[in-house]
Amino acid sequence: MIEINHDDLTAIKEGYPPQDQTLISIMTLANPWLEVIKDYYLKQVIAKGGSKVKILFGGEATGKSHWLLDIKQHAEQEGFFTIILDLSKTDFHLTDSVALYKAVAARLDITRLETVIIHKILKQLGYTEESYRPTGLPLPDYLCEREGCDRLEAKKTIRTCINDIVRNLELEFSFRKFMHHFMEAVVEKDKDYLEIGRRWIRGDKMERSLKTSSLLYETLSKHNARSWLYSFMEVVKFMDYNGVVIIIDQFESILPGFSSQVHYTPQKRNDVYELLRQLIDDMDFFKNILILIAGRTDIMEQEKYGLQSYHALWMRIQPGFQQDRYLNKYADLVDSDVIFYELKKNGQLADFAQRIEKIGLSKKIDHMYDNIPEIGFRNFRDLFSNLRND
Repeated sequence: MIEINHDDLTAIKEGYPPQDQTLISIMTLANPWLEVIKDYYLKQVIAKGGSKVKILFGGEATGKSHWLLDIKQHAEQEGFFTIILDLSKTDFHLTDSVALYKAVAARLDITRLETVIIHKILKQLGYTEESYRPTGLPLPDYLCEREGCDRLEAKKTIRTCINDIVRNLELEFSFRKFMHHFMEAVVEKDKDYLEIGRRWIRGDKMERSLKTSSLLYETLSKHNARSWLYSFMEVVKFMDYNGVVIIIDQFESILPGFSSQVHYTPQKRNDVYELLRQLIDDMDFFKNILILIAGRTDIMEQEKYGLQSYHALWMRIQPGFQQDRYLNKYADLVDSDVIFYELKKNGQLADFAQRIEKIGLSKKIDHMYDNIPEIGFRNFRDLFSNLRND
């Protein structure tokens, strides 16, 4: 029996998924849509340079958030850079490009970036990390020892190598300059500049003196945030991730009547829809990016406020068929109610109940999944009682 902390127990009682990875694995029911996302889209589409936007909608407590967390966990294990935004808890509008960039950049593992830089430069110079790292030397000094050259010549060789590496990256000007200077700081073990670089790429405010000393004059603003985000994604791919997975959950929070930390006016909501339209139209220009969006059925059914209210977006995502009780696991628009219905029909809910009972969770909470479609269980104990009688 595994230990369940108070926060996860409270979340489960309130109908939210836990954060513990083991619990997520136990409480996530495998289904055809999950398998397609993991085995086809991540491994065969995104990892090989493709990009997709997927929208998952459905009733409350059908497993949407659990599936998204399971995908995030799986993607990280498979070498993808991931970020998840819960719009009910996000303290900025999705269209705030500066705040969005900072939220994404906060996930950057700067130590990994430094490690990859050294690895790629050494490889291009014909050396191995096994021979270099034990010396503890700045790379120019290491080259001086190995090749018998002076430091000026060693630095020139390294700079040429850096130019060759950066030339192949699709970066806008300020990011290209950042990569040049940051890579030089890595090989020189210049801790002061590395700290400045960390602040810059995360979008932190920079004092004028730091801009001058670092030669990084352009800083994050609403005018350049989108181009910065594109360049940031290129840096992520440079770090040998297989791709980028961006997950947006609780999308219904932009609609009236749903709780969120920020209020979405009709104009702000339309701005979000326009952003999605642009993303869908630009997918052919992106590489190695999967965007998953999930929300309650309201995002589909509310003609006045939902996706249908923005015609330019709706024309791009509306299903070309009525799903009814048939699941097209490859569709870009998928109904979680249909997935849940098939799980119930195939008897997989009984397996779910056994797993939950095995870890002792059924004895620790009084209610869960109040409004499961097609079943109508009123509390957690009813769930097990009905499953046993199926």
